[in-house]
Amino acid sequence: MDSLMELIEKRKSGRVRICFASYWGEGLPDVLARFGLSCTASPDAGLREVQRVEARTIVASLLHRDMAYKAEIMSTEEAESLADRFLEQFPSDKTRFLTNLGRSKDQGLDFDTSWNPLTSATFDAGVICISERIAGCFWAEDED
Repeated sequence: MDSLMELIEKRKSGRVRICFASYWGEGLPDVLARFGLSCTASPDAGLREVQRVEARTIVASLLHRDMAYKAEIMSTEEAESLADRFLEQFPSDKTRFLTNLGRSKDQGLDFDTSWNPLTSATFDAGVICISERIAGCFWAEDED
């Protein structure tokens, strides 16, 4: 299979949403709403901007293990390949990447366990990509 649907099919834990929408400079709350994410806590939804390399690490980590029990879902190599496939949709150097995950304080973790939830799931995390005319979302949700 050679499509982004493979990201959803291969993560056999929780729920995954992959969405794309046109982007015309609207505010972040409007972009998140298009993806079914809510940010009632603050206008910026507690998201932090990350570089492409960190966005890749986050997407790959969310594909590799579930958030509730850290159970392996797929190999690191496969997760990285699928993360690359998603991020290839945003080749521009002007693309902004945002996540709800905290910065890692532990060298052994890809990201901190603190996050600002944007769904009703027990655990949710992902990356929002905003380029000049396209916005995209990779979001994973897991339950305890």
